[in-house]
Amino acid sequence: MGCRSTARKNIFCFVGLVGFVGFVGVLGCPSSDEDPGDPSGAVERAVCEADPAKTCVSDSACQREFGNQYICLDDTGCCYLAFCLVDSDCEESEVCEPRRNICIPANLCDPMNPDPVCGANQECIYRDGVPQCVSASDTQLATDSCVISPKAITLVDGESIDVGVAVRLAGSLNSSRSYALSVTGDSSVSGAVLTGACTGMIPCSQTLTASVGATTCSVDVTVLPQHDDASADMRVSVFRESDGLPFEGATIAIEQGGLTTFETDSRGQVTIAGGAGAAAVSFFHPDYNWVTYMSPSSNDIVFYVTPKSEKTKVTGVKGRMDFSRLTHNRDISSVSLGLAGLSVPENIIDLSFVDLLGEVAFYPFPIGAELNVGIDEIPLGSGLHLDLASLEDPIKDYVVATGTPGDRLVWGLGGKILLDDMIEPIGDAVSDGQDDLNIGRLVSAFLPFFTKMDHFVDPSIGNVSAVTRPASPTTMGPTGEYTLPLPYDQWPLDEVTFTPDTFLSQEVLLQSPQMPCKQGSLTGANCARGYADLTASLVMSVVPGYGFVPLGISGATDVPSDGSDTADGVVVQQLGSQAATEKGSIRVDFAPPHDGLEGYPIAALNVALDFDALSKGEASASAVLAYYNDSFQSDSSFGFEQGFQQLQGGSFDRDTKQMSVNAVGANNLFRVSVNGIDDAGDATPGSWSIYFDANITTMDLNTLKPARFAGRDDQAQIEAMTFGNGYAGATPLSYSDLVEFNSTNPNTLARYIGSWSIQSCTVDVEGDDWTPHCVWENGPAPEIQPEP
Repeated sequence: MGCRSTARKNIFCFVGLVGFVGFVGVLGCPSSDEDPGDPSGAVERAVCEADPAKTCVSDSACQREFGNQYICLDDTGCCYLAFCLVDSDCEESEVCEPRRNICIPANLCDPMNPDPVCGANQECIYRDGVPQCVSASDTQLATDSCVISPKAITLVDGESIDVGVAVRLAGSLNSSRSYALSVTGDSSVSGAVLTGACTGMIPCSQTLTASVGATTCSVDVTVLPQHDDASADMRVSVFRESDGLPFEGATIAIEQGGLTTFETDSRGQVTIAGGAGAAAVSFFHPDYNWVTYMSPSSNDIVFYVTPKSEKTKVTGVKGRMDFSRLTHNRDISSVSLGLAGLSVPENIIDLSFVDLLGEVAFYPFPIGAELNVGIDEIPLGSGLHLDLASLEDPIKDYVVATGTPGDRLVWGLGGKILLDDMIEPIGDAVSDGQDDLNIGRLVSAFLPFFTKMDHFVDPSIGNVSAVTRPASPTTMGPTGEYTLPLPYDQWPLDEVTFTPDTFLSQEVLLQSPQMPCKQGSLTGANCARGYADLTASLVMSVVPGYGFVPLGISGATDVPSDGSDTADGVVVQQLGSQAATEKGSIRVDFAPPHDGLEGYPIAALNVALDFDALSKGEASASAVLAYYNDSFQSDSSFGFEQGFQQLQGGSFDRDTKQMSVNAVGANNLFRVSVNGIDDAGDATPGSWSIYFDANITTMDLNTLKPARFAGRDDQAQIEAMTFGNGYAGATPLSYSDLVEFNSTNPNTLARYIGSWSIQSCTVDVEGDDWTPHCVWENGPAPEIQPEP
C-alpha cells in the first residue's frame, strides 16, 4: 500500500492537499479504455456529422481534421472543442485567454481599478460571476447593518489605531457603501483612524459610531492615561484577541530573581510595583494559550490572548459543491475538484495547512486496481471535494470547512478538469515506484489546475462557535493507526452550499525572493544541503474582523520536472503545457474582491516548504508577506519587501526544560512555541508562546511558569520574524515596541511582519553535521506535530 509508508503518511498529515496529488499522481498509468465522463451539454458545440462513418474514434482523428484544440468524446463519437487557441474558437462575446486556453468574457474589469475599462459614472461589480461595468446608481443599495472591528476598543492617550467597518446588506457584505466615523469625548477620527485622548489619571469611557446612510453601529472605547515612562511600576493589560474585551482573572507572572504572580481586575489590568526591568512577564490561564515576553524594556505591557484548541471541539460548516454556475463550460470534464475553508484570523503567522485544507483522513480509492497501481485509499483534507465522473460512487462529494471560532467568511475554489489534461504534467513528476514520489514536483504540477477554477465567498455565516466533535473512526494499518473520515451526517455543523461562480479574471506576477536553505544547510553564504523545494503562493483579501480570505493560489518549484533548471534557490513556474514564466516569478490567477469583499486591502503570501523535513513529520517552513491597500494591476509585477527568513538553530532539552537559540540572519524578534505531549505522542491542548529578541540566547522554562500551571513544555519549535511588508500605517520599530501598549501590538501582527520562519526541534542524527538546526535532546521526538 504505497500511501501507507510512514514518510508519506507524515507528509500527508502535514500538507493535506498532497492527498489530491496521491490521486492524480497515479493517473500517469491510466487504462486505455478510460471513460471521459458524461458529455452533457457538449453536443451544442461539438463538430459531429449525422453519418456514422464520419464520427471520430480518437483525439488524433479530431485534431487532424479540425485542429489541436479538439478531442473525441467516446460516448457520442463527436469531436468537441475542448479548449481555445485563438479568439475565433470562442463565442462572439468571449476572447481566448492564451495562457490557460479557455474562453473568457471580453472586456473584463477590475472592481478595485475600473478606469481602464469602465466609463464615466460607471462602477465595476460582479454579476453572474464576472466583473462588469454598470451604472454607479445600481450599486447604491440600502444597508441594514454594520459591524465595527474590534468589538471593543482600548487604546492609550495619544495613540492611533485603524478601525475596520464591515457593512452588510440582507445578511451579506456590501463594501460599496461608504461610511463615516464619529467618536464622543476628546478622541478624534480621521477617515478610518481613531486617535485616543484622555486627560487626568483615570480611564475615559467613550463611544465610536459608524454611520452608513441611515444605519449606525457603535462600540465602546476606553482610553487609558499614558503610563509614566520613567516609573518603576509596570502596568500590564490583557485583552481577548477575538473581540478586544478585557480579560478579568488572568494570572500575570513576573520573574525578577524569583517568580511573583498577580491577577487582572475587571479592566483586564494589574499594576506591579517595582516591576519595570523584569526578566520576563507572562500571561497564564488554564483555558487559554500562554504567552511570555522575555526582558521587555517597556513598563507598559499588553497581551492579546486566544483560547486553547481542543481535540474534542470543531468549528466550521459543511456542505456540497454546486458546479452549475461555473463561468465557462466544462461539462465534458471528468474530474471535479473543489476546496473550501473559513477565513483565516488576522494573526497570520499561526496559519497552517489545516486552516486551509481541514482535517486529513483516508478515503477509499476505488480505481486503484483498474489503473494497475497499489493504492486503494488516499488521504484528503476535509475541505476538499474530489470526484471522477466515471465512478458509480464518488470519492468525496462533500466538503467540511473548519477553522477558528469567531466572525468568519466561507471561501473556496472549484471547477472541472479534463482527465487527459492532468495525466501528462503529473505523470512526468511521478516515478515508477509509488514510495519514490517526488512530492515537490507533484505539488508544483497540480497547483496550476487551480488557475482554471472559479472562486466563491459566502459572507452570510457570521459568527461561528466551537461545537463538540464526534470521535473519528480509526483502523490499524501496517505502520500504526491512521484516521478514517467521519461520516458526513455526523459532523455537527450547519450546512451551506458551496457554489463556485466567480471567474479568476485577475493575475499578478510575484517576484519571489531566493528560497531559504534546507534545515541545517546554511554554511556561510551557501546552502550546503540545498534549498527549500516549493513555494506556495496566495493572494488574499483582508476583511476587518473576519480575517484573510484567499482569492487564488499557485506555486513554483526550484527544480522543474522537465529538468530544465538546476537547484539554485530561484523558483521556476510551469503552467501545465504552457511555457514557464520568467525565472524567479510566480503568476497567481485570482478573483478580485467580490460579493462584498471590494474595498478591503489585498495581501500576497509566499510560503517556502522543505519536503525533506516534512517527510519526517517536522514543521519546516518560511514565509514572506506583502500587504497592499489597493488592488493589483493586471499588468503589474510585485516584489516582496523582505527576503525569506532562514531556519534558526538551537536546542531544547525536554528533561531540564532548557532552551537555547542560535540566531541565523537578521531578525527583529523570535518566538519559541512549546507544547505538551501525551503518552501517545500527540500534542496536548494549548500552547505556550515565548517572545524575545536577539539579546536572549538561552532560557530556563522552569523559572517562567508558576507551579500550578503544569505541562506545555515537552516539544518546541523556533520561529523568527522580521518587520516590513509594505503596510502604510504605523509599524513597530523593535520587539519592545510591539509588546508595549500602543497602536502596534501583537493582535495586528500581520500588518507588520514581512517574513518569518518556523522550525521544529528534532532529534539529532549521529553523523549529521547540520549547523545550525534545532536539536531535540532527551527524545525521542514524536511523529505527530502539534496543531497550531
